[in-house]
Amino acid sequence: MVNTVGTLTIVEFIDYQCTYCKRAHPEVTALVAADTDIRYVVKELPLLGPASTAAARVAMAVQDVHGAEIYAGFSDAMMRHPERLTEPTILTLLETAGADAPAVLARARSSEVTAQLNATRALANAIGLTGTPTFVMGDRMVRGFLPRAEMEAVVAEAKAGL
Repeated sequence: MVNTVGTLTIVEFIDYQCTYCKRAHPEVTALVAADTDIRYVVKELPLLGPASTAAARVAMAVQDVHGAEIYAGFSDAMMRHPERLTEPTILTLLETAGADAPAVLARARSSEVTAQLNATRALANAIGLTGTPTFVMGDRMVRGFLPRAEMEAVVAEAKAGL
């Protein structure tokens, strides 16, 4: 799911360990796939402990090392994984996505990825975000899971305001 252009930008703050993020993922995927006029941006915001932080760091490193397509597949696989993520699981998903694991893991430990995480945390604090998933759709913030039909209504309202 990679839409990099669109009239409306949806920013989703996620945590790969968040059960509500995992529940929202197929709904968001379907929404973005059905409406190519949505620019979709993911912001990793690990809130649920060390495994969340590890998953976020690796996902961000995949984006940096391999670009949007492999990142999208890897991120999707982590969101669809039904159980808690562990380091071995993250490594397996990384290899399955076709990523260069040594390069990605080196990047995941980098100061650049740390700076990206810190910038996302600062942004979340600045806008009063306290949980995931949180969506920013146009000038509206939606906290928590919404079924696709409700998301479509918010998108239509946001587009009407553009």
